[in-house]
Amino acid sequence: ARYACMRSISGDGKYDAIGSDKAYAFMIPDGDSKAVWVFESAIDALSHATLSNYSPKHYSAHRLSLGGLSPNALMHFLDTHPDVCYINLALDNDPQGRAATENIRGMLQLRFGAELGEKYKIYDHPAAVGKDYNDELLFRRQQFRERKQQDPNKDR
Repeated sequence: ARYACMRSISGDGKYDAIGSDKAYAFMIPDGDSKAVWVFESAIDALSHATLSNYSPKHYSAHRLSLGGLSPNALMHFLDTHPDVCYINLALDNDPQGRAATENIRGMLQLRFGAELGEKYKIYDHPAAVGKDYNDELLFRRQQFRERKQQDPNKDR
């Protein structure tokens, strides 16, 4: 293992194991996809994958967790996936996530310079509901349950 972390289930405790390299954070690969969705945490990547499976707009994409706000995992990913040309930044919808989104855009601009626009299309996709995609998944699940209670014969 090159990266390991611990996250508290009863608080905000977040720890990376000594010697961990954030360039090797959690990822859900998707074959030869040309798109990557970038999240702060593994749970957000998994939540987005779940939401995507229920969406009529489902499409192939890698999902990458940064393990926080460090762009190291994204930079390593781009080095090892030269065919990717769509970067969907889906960081948290809070001040830190919004600032990190702009910082990553700036780092990509510094790294690729004038070639950035030719090489990558970059999109900002924070969760539509709540702070992150896990909040959105929980919200959508609650909506589904409420609709089911109102009309038990409805599938979705």
